[in-house]
Amino acid sequence: MGKVMIVDDELLVRVGLRSTISWQKYDFTIVADAANGQEAIKKFAATDPDILITDIRMPGMDGIELIKILKQKKPKLKTIILTNYDDFAYTQEALKLGADEYLRKSTLDNQTLIPILERLWRKIQQESVEDQRLQQLQKQASLGVFLLKKHFVESLIGDELDEQRYQEFLQDLGLNWQENNWQLVLMKGENGAENASRSGLHPLNLIEEITDEAGALVAEGSSPAEWILIYSFPQKEAGYYQKKIIPFNVRQVQTCLQQYLQLKTTAVFGTVLTCYKQLPAEYGKVREYMMYRFFWPEKKMIFPEDIPCDTKDYCLPESNDPNLSALIRMGEEEEVTKALECLFKKVTQSVSPFLLRQLCQELYGEIARQCREAGIRLSEILKEEEQYSSHLENFPSIPAIEDWFVEKFNHLIAKMKSTSLMNYSPSIREALIYIKENYKNKNLSLSLVANQVGLSKNHFCTRFKEETGYNFVDFLHVTRSEQACELLLHSELPIAEIAESVGYIDPKYFTKVFQKHTGYLPTTYRKLFQKGGHRHEMV
Repeated sequence: MGKVMIVDDELLVRVGLRSTISWQKYDFTIVADAANGQEAIKKFAATDPDILITDIRMPGMDGIELIKILKQKKPKLKTIILTNYDDFAYTQEALKLGADEYLRKSTLDNQTLIPILERLWRKIQQESVEDQRLQQLQKQASLGVFLLKKHFVESLIGDELDEQRYQEFLQDLGLNWQENNWQLVLMKGENGAENASRSGLHPLNLIEEITDEAGALVAEGSSPAEWILIYSFPQKEAGYYQKKIIPFNVRQVQTCLQQYLQLKTTAVFGTVLTCYKQLPAEYGKVREYMMYRFFWPEKKMIFPEDIPCDTKDYCLPESNDPNLSALIRMGEEEEVTKALECLFKKVTQSVSPFLLRQLCQELYGEIARQCREAGIRLSEILKEEEQYSSHLENFPSIPAIEDWFVEKFNHLIAKMKSTSLMNYSPSIREALIYIKENYKNKNLSLSLVANQVGLSKNHFCTRFKEETGYNFVDFLHVTRSEQACELLLHSELPIAEIAESVGYIDPKYFTKVFQKHTGYLPTTYRKLFQKGGHRHEMV
């Protein structure tokens, strides 16, 4: 519905227009009327009319002056001037200054006014559509430039940019970087995704706006809350940019990200380069240097000169050594926590990203092994996004990583305690795990296992029978038969190879043992259950 404002110093004209014109019928409404220009200006902001109908001659401010003022406030405002017979010259001036239509008061009625209003309303709607289309095109153009810059950055660091394509990028983006130096900065946030989504302000937009004047290209990195900034500057000004312009610009970015998004960041600076072809190798180095933020959580900016020149050879105990593995199996939560504390303390003292990464990978492997041995699904301990060690790159410090592993190992131990394996005494539990790990060994025997757990042969034999309900030999046969069932169902290996893979030298003896514990010959078991995939329980 079109909104109309009427301005005329004659009350009868204003009342007449309200009463004689069928406004609602033609989808118009009068939102305000005024006796003079000053009153009209006051009402204009509150009512925001689409069409202004104004007398051309009024005391004080005339219609021409009113149109000038209101057009400044709303350039697309449509105007109709009301005139008398002797106002022709005045009317011409008003039309030159932007009035859209004029109408003599003597002919003012439905037949003369409504067609003009409808014509102006169609024009307003058409302009609205055109404005929306223009905004869409501008948005698409802006997005196109954004994607082009993103592609340029990815090409610069991806070792896939030849000279011709490089020159095409410069031309498309209007950049004059022919004889420039370069510096790459990698920024990493601690909690960017959460704050960005809550505020509705995207960090990348903020970074682009702040770094634009300093001549930087910006793109998102390969990890969450990570941004790549590539600065290019004249060779003769390299020192000034390296020491003043770029650090100041990056500090501005960090301040704004923390102020507006509560996002703390670390920035790692690469060295000044003389050619864009050096950027891929530099990006790899800077990503490695980002690991130093775990050792220096108080540092918000890490420069090349901060990186240790000589790396000492530290010996890191394997996380899956018998002590740690045994502590986990025994359910010793406090001792496991102490062991982890010792490992992370050694890594912290080393100031070695390599050792930190190695330790984390070892601990991930330990979790996976313990889950496999205890029959626990890895997803019960680690969420999907936590199942890769790269997940830890988003943590703010080494203590935070250590706390996370302590939590996960405690959760794992609690899960293990809830399984039947934890109901056995420590020595028998260790024996069961040892059998499960070594059932393929053809020389596995009661004496060997008893010695492994530190018990005499006779004492172990008695304890094993009491706690498991099996004598040792029967338990070993059941374990091997269970593994053979899996191979029969899920592989096409010959029976002789299956027998050997589960610890039997003689295939005939394997067949006899398997039939005793399953009720089937191996060949029959495979035929009956392989297609359906249903495993038969031991008898």
